[in-house]
Amino acid sequence: MTDTLDARTGLELTIVGTALLNPDQYKPLADIISADMLSHFPARAVWELLEKRIPDGLPVDYASLGAALGTAETGRIGGPGVFARIGEHGLPVADWQAEKLREMALREHARVELVRALERLNNDDDVHAAIEAANQRTTRLMERAAASGVVPPQSRRIVLTPASALRARPVHWLWDTTPDGAPPTSHGRIPLYSLALAAGGPGLGKSQWAVWMAARVTTGTLPGQLQGKPRAVIYAATEDSWTRTILPRLIAAGADLDLVFRIDVQDDGKASARLTLPVDTGRLGEAAEAHGVALLVADPLLSLIDSSINDYRAAEVREALEPLVAAAERHGFTIVGLAHFTKAGGSDVLSRVAGSGAFGQLIRSLVAFAQQEDDQGDAEFVMSLEKNNLGRLGLPSYSYTIQPFTVATDEGPSYVSRFVLGGESTTSVRDALRAADGPPGGDRAELSEAAAWLRDYLEDPQRGGEAPPKEIEQAARAAGITPTALRSAKTRLKVSSVKPKILNASWVWRLPEASTEPSPYPLYAPRTFSSSL
Repeated sequence: MTDTLDARTGLELTIVGTALLNPDQYKPLADIISADMLSHFPARAVWELLEKRIPDGLPVDYASLGAALGTAETGRIGGPGVFARIGEHGLPVADWQAEKLREMALREHARVELVRALERLNNDDDVHAAIEAANQRTTRLMERAAASGVVPPQSRRIVLTPASALRARPVHWLWDTTPDGAPPTSHGRIPLYSLALAAGGPGLGKSQWAVWMAARVTTGTLPGQLQGKPRAVIYAATEDSWTRTILPRLIAAGADLDLVFRIDVQDDGKASARLTLPVDTGRLGEAAEAHGVALLVADPLLSLIDSSINDYRAAEVREALEPLVAAAERHGFTIVGLAHFTKAGGSDVLSRVAGSGAFGQLIRSLVAFAQQEDDQGDAEFVMSLEKNNLGRLGLPSYSYTIQPFTVATDEGPSYVSRFVLGGESTTSVRDALRAADGPPGGDRAELSEAAAWLRDYLEDPQRGGEAPPKEIEQAARAAGITPTALRSAKTRLKVSSVKPKILNASWVWRLPEASTEPSPYPLYAPRTFSSSL
């Protein structure tokens, strides 16, 4: 098999590979296509073998197939490794690919028949007989198309389908963090062939995470349905430079650069054309299918929408994005769109997303990002799954870091950063937003009380303006101060987390007006305060 496949060969290998890996998919695929539609010799030979074995319940593992085919025939179609090579093209389902192949096969057959009719018309002296023969060929073509389920379009009508005629299917996940011992796919985070959103404030590493996802997909290392199956990615970015930012980030993340595609639009009518939704949705879907794309990154998503569409009007945004979601399912790729948080919305994560009025019902997954200060005063990044329509909510949040990275280029070093996933976090994005914004209006009295208590506690002469955070938290609980109110009070008073420059000193919370000189007292010593904050 060659590394570069034409569109039809790619479809045939995907269909046969799907049936090879998932024998339960053979029947629905066989209802759409037949062996005579397969022109790729190894794929057709394997399909015909599956036709003989799967209906009779015979094993279809590679060893059994090789034994059934025989050494000579196996060698003729590519050797013992042919089954594995075809299986690499398999997907969870390939109904769309089968329908597309059926259409291509019908077109090719029709083209051959019509060419023959034209040749007879050119060469036959009896014009009437030639036309009649062409009419008969056309009739047979229409009958074959109808038998294959391809019927001419009709006027608008209502079609009711009983649920018993439909096939239930499991959800398959692009990103699945299910740990060992847990029920399969119980920690699925981003479903295949859907629209997922990654949202957060500025500077939180959303783009670096998107690059991390792209790198994992292209190397087959993202836990989920595509693990061990490297696939292509389209990275559509409008805010960052490809050569100075995105490409170095991809290198830093370890992506397979041959499988990451920048997307451009060529339009003779416009000198500076760019990808625009929904105008280019059909072309985008076809390009994605032709290159085996599994992931489309839209950074940011709203920037791809036609400028004539008002992104503050949910109905208009939905009209632009609904065709994209349909194309993702039809052409077999997943969309991860990046979005920004607004300042309004409080701790309700979805309401903080710009354009959430339209996104809310379209997206199947929302990955949110936030930052808070830990007890040591360091920036702590947290990532949470805040919406999961097709799976479980309440999955663990993750901490992460954004690490500097130097990429060597022909023109000198490029200094970028990369996303590094950490362990599970007990803090969620919702918690971080709540702590940053402080209690809502109804709890302002609680915040004032907590701030007054924290100031009094730290200004005690025996503490001199500072104390270890664990001690403060224990005292606050004893005083009836909630952890949320305590952290909000810390923010209001501009209390900082510092580590005194003393041997074996521990971190402390310190009032801003407290002296920074090291304490001569083993625990605390009185400090001098200014008259006001």
